[in-house]
Amino acid sequence: MAGTIAPMIGLDKVYVAKLLTDGAGSTPTYDTPVAMPGVVTASINKNGTIITDYADNRQFWVGNSRGNTEGTFEFVDYDPALIAAMLGQTRANGITEGRPLDQAAYYAIGFRVWIGGEKAGGTYRYVWLLKGKFTIPSINPETKKEQISPKHVTLTAQFVALNGANNVIDTEARNDYDLTSVTEAAWFTAPVFSSGVSTSAVTVGSATGSASAHTITIPFSKGSSETFSLVAPVDNTQIVVIVNSTGLILAGTYTYTASAAGTAPTITIANASIAAVSYSVVVVKITDSNGVLATPKSQDVTPA
Repeated sequence: MAGTIAPMIGLDKVYVAKLLTDGAGSTPTYDTPVAMPGVVTASINKNGTIITDYADNRQFWVGNSRGNTEGTFEFVDYDPALIAAMLGQTRANGITEGRPLDQAAYYAIGFRVWIGGEKAGGTYRYVWLLKGKFTIPSINPETKKEQISPKHVTLTAQFVALNGANNVIDTEARNDYDLTSVTEAAWFTAPVFSSGVSTSAVTVGSATGSASAHTITIPFSKGSSETFSLVAPVDNTQIVVIVNSTGLILAGTYTYTASAAGTAPTITIANASIAAVSYSVVVVKITDSNGVLATPKSQDVTPA
């Protein structure tokens, strides 16, 4: 698809998402992206280099490499609670404590760049930097004078490759070339770390239960009959089963099974105490294999 050759003329929609898991050979997972309004500039330096080797009295071979990927982001202001979480700082009662040994968590950051093209609705470049740590913000305030001189906040970061997802560092797309409208609409639903990723929303269906098998099964769907797979939860902080008569979380050992990929994959919860009584099932942080978080949902079910 032919696109537009035009300059970059704007920047908006900055989102960050905490990297939750990134094991080698597995699919990375992220928390729900959070908006960071008030962006002024974004400077990304990928430190690319080219070297030439010589043989037979001539230039014989050319190679390229990528160095540290660095980012500098200028904002009008920032959310102190979000920045504290990103930097690993302690925050309580509206006060943030910064300490010498604070360690930042890994975050992805995404944004879009407005390009001077002619596509209906706007021509945009979409970007995700997928695994980085941010430094403590720099500020440079000054007293108010006859003329106000607005001061901004600067955040810097360094990014590394994901352990999973084939060592991807960043992803980028243009909506005037071959980015689909579905992926564009969902670009900030979850970090996009693969050219084959689908960021369509994941919806929780109606749960059913079997008292004899001591199981509760929850179906999921995605987009327009898309085939996808789910990541099975590891504990009951992702799916919570509450006994309605007591209001207590169902006691005992849980096991979770995710079905094979399909248009309506399921997660089955097994627990020896599941019986023919009413339960509230709360889905909190279930993701598909692309890292898209299922829309949280609470529902009642009585196993038959």
